[in-house]
Amino acid sequence: MHRFTLTVSVLSLLISFSCNHYSRQEKADHENLVICCYDTIDKHHPTVSIDDISYIPLETNDRSLIGSINKIIYRNQRFHIFDRMNMKIFIFDEKGKFLSVINKRGNAPGEYVEAIDMDVDNDDHVYVLDNAKTSIVQYTLPAMEYKIINIGLHCRSFCCLNKDLFALSDVFGQKHTQSKLLLFSTEEPALNVLLSPEYEEVNESRLFAVKPFYRSANKVYYYKRFAPIIYSIDNEGELRPEMKIMSDKYLSEEGVRQLEEADLAAYIQEQSHIKDIVDLYENDAYFLFRTCIEPTMNYTVYSKSDKHFSSFLYDEQLNGCTQIKGVAENKFIVELSHPQYMKKIADEILNINIDEDSNPFLVLFNLKLHK
Repeated sequence: MHRFTLTVSVLSLLISFSCNHYSRQEKADHENLVICCYDTIDKHHPTVSIDDISYIPLETNDRSLIGSINKIIYRNQRFHIFDRMNMKIFIFDEKGKFLSVINKRGNAPGEYVEAIDMDVDNDDHVYVLDNAKTSIVQYTLPAMEYKIINIGLHCRSFCCLNKDLFALSDVFGQKHTQSKLLLFSTEEPALNVLLSPEYEEVNESRLFAVKPFYRSANKVYYYKRFAPIIYSIDNEGELRPEMKIMSDKYLSEEGVRQLEEADLAAYIQEQSHIKDIVDLYENDAYFLFRTCIEPTMNYTVYSKSDKHFSSFLYDEQLNGCTQIKGVAENKFIVELSHPQYMKKIADEILNINIDEDSNPFLVLFNLKLHK
């Protein structure tokens, strides 16, 4: 018994020393880099819980019927919701009242053929990435005036940094990904490659696409697959390492290749390694993320005040909810579309009538750390 206790203690000291040593080494190059020793966090006894939860039913009418919610951006007291399945962007006010919809699928000027991503800037311009036309369409609301930005590149995701500068992720050619992250400027012809793929010869399109950009108010975070660094990108295109997630659970290049050669189900079912890091969101008090290891909604939370990492696991208040999809007014946003739980909330909390065709609810909540 004493030998076991001693072994565990020594192991803990070694892990702690490794993290602290690496922390000093990294911060010599990046002063504000946060080091997360992921493997030492207790993920089975969460110390963060839900605080101040609220529900927003999205108005349902013939023009506002949502097929899927793939992205939520809250800007200027409005929720901008990207329905990739139907290639529409719905706009609701802060109380869920329907305002307008961008439904411009087609081949005419100002329309898009293959809308695969969207973003919104501070001036409430909505940008739609049309992969078929290798262009970005800028819409000005409510007049629906448009501007075409020809990028001439195929990519899987993008982010508007300012009206003339865009970050493009997973820029690809006929065979494999050519650039992981690059800057496209409407004012300069030269492309600025910021990051290359972690494993150059791996075809990531076979490995379950994940979202690389995450927007919290004016802050944009980016994660490069199979690597330990979370970056931020400012409105001038400067890429800054913000957090390093240290772990022994990352897939090796050989492990990634084995999953690439297998079918998609094998990639999804693999639960021993960190395949991706997703849902990178923050408010004034916390930064959080989720690793694609277990199928549960188990988040790692960084407290900005005490600089401590904790875990957060969904409780019954978020039954039927999706993963975190955005931030609004300092609260995290999830989608509730499960009919049973929607009806329960509608009857017991909101006191409204809904039916099977009703739009989803947005659920907003803050977090509370138990010390």
